[in-house]
Amino acid sequence: MDYRLEQIYLMLGTGLDEARILGICGMGGIGKTTLARFVFDNISYQFDDGSSFLANVREVSQTRGLVALQEQLVSEILLDKNVKIWDVHKGCHMIRIKLRHKRVLLVIDDVDEFDQLQALAGQRDWFGLGSRIIITTRDRHLLVRCDVEDTYMVEKLNYNEALHLFSWKAFRKGHPTDGYFELSHSMVNYADGLPLALEILGSFLFARSKAEWKDALDRLKYVPDQKIFEILKISYDGLQETEKKIFLDIACFFKGKDKDQVRELLDSCDFYPEIGISVLIDKCIITLSNNILCMHDLIQDMGREIVRQQSPGNPGQRSRLWLWMDISRVLTKNEGTEAVEGIICLQPSKGVKLNPESFSRMKNLRLLKIRDVCLRHGIEYLPDELRLLKWHGYPLRSLPSNFQPERLFKLNICYSLVEQLWQGVQNMRHLKFIKLSHSVHLTKTPDFTGVPKLERLVLDGCTNLSFVHPSIGLLKRLKVLNMKECIRIKSFPAEIEWASLEVLILSGCLKLSNVRQIVQNAKRLLQLHLDQTSIEEVPPSIKFLSRLTVLTLRDCKKLVSLPSSISDLRSLKVLNLNGCSKLEEVPENLGHIASLENLDLGGTAIRRPPSTIVLLENLKELSFHGCKGQQKSWSSLIWLPFYPRANRDSLGFFIPSLSGLHCLSRLDLGDCNLQEGAIPNDLGSLSALTNLTLSRNNFFSLPASINQLSRLETLNIDYCNRLKALPELPASIDGLFAHNCTSLIKLCSPSNITRLTPRMFYLSNCFKLTGNMAIIFFKSLLQSLLKSQLRGLKSAVTSSEFDIVIPGSQVSEWFTYQSIEQSITIIPPTYCFNSFMGLAFCTAFSIHQHSSFLSHVSAPSNTLYLELVLEINGWHRHSVSISFDVNSLAQFNHIWLCYVSKSYFAAPEYPNPIKASFAARDHRYMKLKVKAFGLRFVFDQDVEEFTQSSSEFISEDLASDRLSVKPVIKRSSDYDLLYEQPHPKRVR
Repeated sequence: MDYRLEQIYLMLGTGLDEARILGICGMGGIGKTTLARFVFDNISYQFDDGSSFLANVREVSQTRGLVALQEQLVSEILLDKNVKIWDVHKGCHMIRIKLRHKRVLLVIDDVDEFDQLQALAGQRDWFGLGSRIIITTRDRHLLVRCDVEDTYMVEKLNYNEALHLFSWKAFRKGHPTDGYFELSHSMVNYADGLPLALEILGSFLFARSKAEWKDALDRLKYVPDQKIFEILKISYDGLQETEKKIFLDIACFFKGKDKDQVRELLDSCDFYPEIGISVLIDKCIITLSNNILCMHDLIQDMGREIVRQQSPGNPGQRSRLWLWMDISRVLTKNEGTEAVEGIICLQPSKGVKLNPESFSRMKNLRLLKIRDVCLRHGIEYLPDELRLLKWHGYPLRSLPSNFQPERLFKLNICYSLVEQLWQGVQNMRHLKFIKLSHSVHLTKTPDFTGVPKLERLVLDGCTNLSFVHPSIGLLKRLKVLNMKECIRIKSFPAEIEWASLEVLILSGCLKLSNVRQIVQNAKRLLQLHLDQTSIEEVPPSIKFLSRLTVLTLRDCKKLVSLPSSISDLRSLKVLNLNGCSKLEEVPENLGHIASLENLDLGGTAIRRPPSTIVLLENLKELSFHGCKGQQKSWSSLIWLPFYPRANRDSLGFFIPSLSGLHCLSRLDLGDCNLQEGAIPNDLGSLSALTNLTLSRNNFFSLPASINQLSRLETLNIDYCNRLKALPELPASIDGLFAHNCTSLIKLCSPSNITRLTPRMFYLSNCFKLTGNMAIIFFKSLLQSLLKSQLRGLKSAVTSSEFDIVIPGSQVSEWFTYQSIEQSITIIPPTYCFNSFMGLAFCTAFSIHQHSSFLSHVSAPSNTLYLELVLEINGWHRHSVSISFDVNSLAQFNHIWLCYVSKSYFAAPEYPNPIKASFAARDHRYMKLKVKAFGLRFVFDQDVEEFTQSSSEFISEDLASDRLSVKPVIKRSSDYDLLYEQPHPKRVR
């Protein structure tokens, strides 16, 4: 509580002369009154002219009236028991006259109406200079109307605080009794930091048996505690009727959903959600996080209990159904009534068998969301009041003929058996959303004439759709049209008036060859996706799409040219031409698109990018991956060193100067047939570059200027078979991927490392890295990393981690604990935890195919994961994994070196036994053989020794065979949630 009180005292500003009003706001049971009472008890002595704590103002004003509260206020401050007030107006006058020159402390607790504040503290000048008025309320808007100086929003307790409070109530001490920890953990999680619930549940469970605790937990899953329910329900009772409906919809169906989407749906129900949701937020019933509707679990339980109490024994007479067992009963036994407004199944509903009259009595059903239910004889009726119809796997060929969905707002029937949605013109004037994704039996779209407000039409994966009704072109409010992979579509209607269209997705429409009409009549387009279509050219009229930000033409194999008018797209940020294999050039004025941020020219026939590319000052990502240029014979490559650089572009892809691209963060030059000297020397001028891919090229060395890339995090040089040496790498490097660099003999590690981030150095199949070159690399790397960690210890930044994969077969004696098994269990040495820096591991391993592998045509997965798991006292604490492509595995040797810093270990558990195990997972056809496994505890006094002896880490006995192991650029660490300060899951 200390830090909360500090914030409140700071907001009160007790040393200031003016009268100040402070609000303390939060949901019911969060501890507002407790905080206010504690503050009052601790500072009231500072107010010599008097103080008053008006408790339970909401309840007292209802039972005794505001006059009684005014009398209490004046009486407590003046210390006069004979104060008599005749009415509220005279009471306001008396407070102002009697107290305007007095420095007082006043707490007005649990306010829920503005007239209560008007009667008790209508103006600041009712009280003397230096007075402090504290108001506690569930309604933030009241505080806004009262013009308070500050508002303290009370947050729920964290886990440790909650467990401490619960323990004092349940065990009369600050921690759970032995044997009750897991049960206490479950109770604390249920209460979710709400002090009221923790106190009520803890007091209820005091001195009860484990069996009673377990029974209570099971009961809470279905029926909330009545005391908690009644207190929380006070907030619900204070809402207007439409606000109650909005709250119940959110509690039962929409918690965790996007506010804007829910608002649109509730608006179609005439619930006025704009003001309604705002009121719920002001009253601390719901909150917003990144526009997501959030609600405390116990408030959600309260709302659902209100619905359950509408008819405890008969779910068919409740307004909202969300539990699978209730929905199944109502639909299969035809128990639905007019009371049912919403059915949204939050669990899989397979196995539910509807009869034709399942919905016949549910005349007021607004919301229906089910999936994969069985129909025996079709369905006779769907309620006309439906606003939402979401039926995954809808089993009929069309909507029922007697269905009159005039109020329908959203229609979502993906993976349906629909052949034609409806016949003729259907009046759906409120319908804004239609989604029929992967309805493979759909052959034609319906007549949209009666759907004038349609905004989103999603037909992706409708592979048999061949006819588009002409009315689709007249949907003037249409904003999104997704027809991805509608492979039979050849053309669109001649008349198109898409005045509002913003996103058009036609990717995978393999037979579509002409988009001229679309481009000319969709002037508000923001995104245009034409991947894998048959277009041969982009029409010059594309220049009229002045708002276009994304244009993708990936794998358009027939595309041969782009118009020069593309440079007029002044808003374009993404241009993707990857895989357009017939595209030999792009317009020279491409560099005039100043807004461009992502340009992908990979896999094209382009040999020489336009020189104006250097003008793209806002470009962040650039890819030429697979642009090989003109292939030359091997005899011509012999003379390569004697070519001037100006003429070398005739032998491969030519890279222009990139020095002007100051925002470029990702550059992909992989598989570009780059020869020695092809990479510009000014590469180091790309000051923002973080990711550089140079894999599968033919150079012998890299420019030394790579060390000037001060922000470079990842360097990929996989399969650069001729590369012999690496220059010194920048200190920022986090990942070096050099798989199969079979000629590599020289390495320079990063120096002066300052950032403590996880680092990966994968050098599998680099078999020439023997002797001093490899040793020098690791000595420098480990020395730099550990010294950096020591610097971090002084600044309380201790999280560091790295791992290295390199050919080898032995574990150095430097590792104190060794085994030929796949796991080690050890007790840490009795050093002081403060000097403990981390754990170092080394594993020599090989991977073999099972004998049964050859009998299988293909494996179910192409990835094998190697995982290191740490357990302390049997609890999972940390894991590190790397992954390999099994398609290139063979029986050869590598070693994996790994270091994990102390930040992943809690001090109290440090001396306990630690088990480290190493295994392969997630592949049934491969087996892992561990040849040796070593571990060492690293302490700060070992750093110098660690640096001096790092040469022993790498075995001199490096295999001469060729091991084909392809690491995927991915590494993950998982952290146990039982940590006192859990670390987030990391995936790289």
